[in-house]
Amino acid sequence: MPWSWPVGVNWYEAKAYCAWKTEQDNSPAPYRLLTEAEHHCLRRGNPPVNLNLTWGSETPVNALPANEAGFYDVFGNVWHWCEDDFNPLEGFRVHRIYDDFSTPCFDGEHKMILGGSFISTGDEATQWARFHFRCHFFQHAGFRLVRSDDGDASCDAVLISSQSNGVKAYEGEKILAENLMLHYEFADEVMPYNFGPKNAVGFPQRIAQLTLETADRLGIKKDRAIDVGCSVGGSTFELARGCESVLGIDLSVTFIEAAETLRRKGRLAYSRRDEGENTSQAEVCLPEDLDRRIVNFRRADACALPPELVGFDVVLAANLICRLPSPRGFLGRLCGARGLVRPGGLLVLATPFTWDERFTPRDAWLGGHDGEDSLTVLQGELNQDFELLDTQDMPFLIREHARKFQYVVSLVSLWKRRSD
Repeated sequence: MPWSWPVGVNWYEAKAYCAWKTEQDNSPAPYRLLTEAEHHCLRRGNPPVNLNLTWGSETPVNALPANEAGFYDVFGNVWHWCEDDFNPLEGFRVHRIYDDFSTPCFDGEHKMILGGSFISTGDEATQWARFHFRCHFFQHAGFRLVRSDDGDASCDAVLISSQSNGVKAYEGEKILAENLMLHYEFADEVMPYNFGPKNAVGFPQRIAQLTLETADRLGIKKDRAIDVGCSVGGSTFELARGCESVLGIDLSVTFIEAAETLRRKGRLAYSRRDEGENTSQAEVCLPEDLDRRIVNFRRADACALPPELVGFDVVLAANLICRLPSPRGFLGRLCGARGLVRPGGLLVLATPFTWDERFTPRDAWLGGHDGEDSLTVLQGELNQDFELLDTQDMPFLIREHARKFQYVVSLVSLWKRRSD
């Protein structure tokens, strides 16, 4: 066993070793990983480091001299897994011409790695490198044990996962039930009161029907359609009534699993909240005349769409952009040589412009502050590549429980991508 060589592990394995070591040593304070702040404290002097493929592989941790503080491999050899969630530094701003790969990962699910590895080059081989991966990834990364001498178990790690964040807001049974009712239930089930706004029920079907009607009116073929931010799939299935193939994507695992169950089985049972902790059972049943074979669902991040998703005839993104960490990142992906919308294709956006810093940093909002109108800003972002055809208001209704509802009005904008 080459005991002097670093290990290559994922974050879970590093934390498991910390727990094991704490138990083995009967330690008064638990072992843990470095924090970002502590990694800065280890940095002393400028000793030689194993970066830029100098040796072509990992090396023993004591192969090179320690730094002035007595620590080996603070930089190079393997990355250090940290306790911290990937997080924005003070003063972080999204720049309009920069592809923002950071903001979508401020989600409490990406852990920081620091220090670089033997294979790191360029900006990854500098003291400024702050990178991040999900906890199960292997990335030439090891770890360094830390323990408090005074028995204190606390540390200064920044944990977004302990705070409210936009990603986790769309997981769980409550939000699933609300969206299943929004997408599939009949008007009398969602809004049983005759004095209520029944015309706001069935938004996913109405927005999909408007999309299909607009494509037909403009003579745009409907071979391939994509529903970005599809939630539990109501609008995706409705698009299938007029398209040859439809893909629904959403970041929520809960939503995609529900939509996929409906695609496979045609039905899904769920519990809806009626009053306090009281619930009632309900079931979604898709129409028998719906061809589910042409529909597919996939979990994906609208701010970091897979590169193979290009050239769709019809793109629908309903009630999405004001819930993204980087709206401009998504809008920029719509056009270009590998744009989501093909030249001459149809784009349908719907949004109530409900800007909220839990989901979108204020500097990334499209208007909504300092007197800027969101539609005007949206036009400024899209006008070079898209022609604005029309706008209209479209209401929708979310049932929280038997006596509480959210009434929201989305601004629907219809766009045609300019031909090259």
